[in-house]
Amino acid sequence: MKHLPALPSFIPVLVLLFCASVQAESHRATHLGNRAPREPLWLDLATGFPEIADLPLLRRGVQTRQFCSYDRAGDNYDHEYFPLYLESNGECVIFDAYGPGCLYRHHMNLWQLGVYAGDNASQKLDGVRIRYYFDDEAKARIDMDVSTFFSAKNPLGIFAPPLGDDGGLDYRLLYHPMFFKKRLKVALSEEPGGPGSDQVPWAGATKDHTRRRSHWYQYTYHLFAEDCGIESWSRPPDLSKQIALWSSLGSSPQPQRRANQRLYEDAVGIEPSQSKTLLKLCG
Repeated sequence: MKHLPALPSFIPVLVLLFCASVQAESHRATHLGNRAPREPLWLDLATGFPEIADLPLLRRGVQTRQFCSYDRAGDNYDHEYFPLYLESNGECVIFDAYGPGCLYRHHMNLWQLGVYAGDNASQKLDGVRIRYYFDDEAKARIDMDVSTFFSAKNPLGIFAPPLGDDGGLDYRLLYHPMFFKKRLKVALSEEPGGPGSDQVPWAGATKDHTRRRSHWYQYTYHLFAEDCGIESWSRPPDLSKQIALWSSLGSSPQPQRRANQRLYEDAVGIEPSQSKTLLKLCG
């Protein structure tokens, strides 16, 4: 039987500091939902790009949800269950949510062409397009070659570091907020490589899977308890603030302190099994 290594003595301090931070910010977090819906702070929190100091805060009335491919049998054959459902025109739907909400994380892997299919390369991307349908509109507001969408060639100019990450054949990852008031549906014009095996779930050995592919996706979004007053996406918003925030590697993430905030700093040493009071305030 293996024994877990003892935790470093600074771990309890970090936990305590985290708890203190959450408690100190609880009053502020309680009132976030009461702010005017078009204030920048609300936009920052709702889009998934808050200030780093706000990351541990829970937002009242905001749920985080995700659509992703996964093997319903508990194995790792995501590609066998790739589409959420298929439309009558052959479109492969991967995301379908009713609003109000905001899709902010687009994560896709479709580029392992023929890696597991030999020279036949059963997974083809030529002509496969990605489409974003807002509010039950018949025409997609975004209709683009999927490889172009997830690349620096995206004509919308939204796929660039630090919010766009091109992982080559392994993956493509984009952080971009897309609000939807009523509904958002994301679809591929067809399933890359065509349908998977007719044996679902696949029960054979991996090496015997004649049409094995390696494609999967994760689309993460926020769902709001009430309408925050922001219209459905129609063009890329100004994300210069968020880009600057997440481009400052190595600098302090602490934002400028507000007038009613105080900063208490101290350095203490804590031996195993000991405890010390870091801060005690009396009102």
